[in-house]
Amino acid sequence: MKKVISILLLLTVIFTSCKFKSKTKEEESKAKNFSELFDKYNKKDFKDCESFMKGMDEMMDVYLETIDKAFNGDETSKKELEKFDKFFAQFDTQADKFAVECPELFDKWAEKNDKRIAEATDKLVKIFNTEYEYLEYDESIDFELQRQLDSLNALLEKAMKDE
Repeated sequence: MKKVISILLLLTVIFTSCKFKSKTKEEESKAKNFSELFDKYNKKDFKDCESFMKGMDEMMDVYLETIDKAFNGDETSKKELEKFDKFFAQFDTQADKFAVECPELFDKWAEKNDKRIAEATDKLVKIFNTEYEYLEYDESIDFELQRQLDSLNALLEKAMKDE
């Protein structure tokens, strides 16, 4: 009986340690910033819905973490935020494909991430609006733009009459 308990205990320890190691490796392989994300997924062609959703979840995690860092004043993260739109755009075609192939899974994923993005939107607005908050409106710019527009219109009218 003691041998059976010893063997069960040993098997439990082995299985537990294997699960722990696999989680650690998975966590280590996750991207932590835009650069790692770009290296991992740039021009990646996902083969199925599940791998696409898993990759997109990782991208969203990094994106939201980058928003938080930028919101807290990290200038590197703020610069990285400007790169995400172009990076995400390369997956639009695949997203359209998987939305058709597995609509329920895709809709559930999109709903979850829409909520996450909505929560981060206020931070994004504050991050990018602070750049312009100290600029004052200068009416002379409007006046100069209108003068140039009038001049251009006059030249166009003259060119049309000459034809």
